[in-house]
Amino acid sequence: MPEPMIRLEAVSKPYAGTSEPAVDALSLGVPEGEIAVPVGPPGCGKTTALKTINRLIRTQRRGAPHALRYGAAHNAMLRSSRVGADG
Repeated sequence: MPEPMIRLEAVSKPYAGTSEPAVDALSLGVPEGEIAVPVGPPGCGKTTALKTINRLIRTQRRGAPHALRYGAAHNAMLRSSRVGADG
């Protein structure tokens, strides 16, 4: 089985002042070329999960940061998108 383009392993995101995390132990793999759509009731963590994938928020994995991993294809795409970029 090929490596997923995006992989989350036991990702959790607690917010201060709440008794339950917005996302609790989410594991997910999305293969290259596939589309994944989060579905669920309001407040179940869909937006938090998407923000995690886009690295707009930091999450935890069993107390350690950086639970989000991108596959080799994603990393190659990032490298190619930087070609010719200023900065």
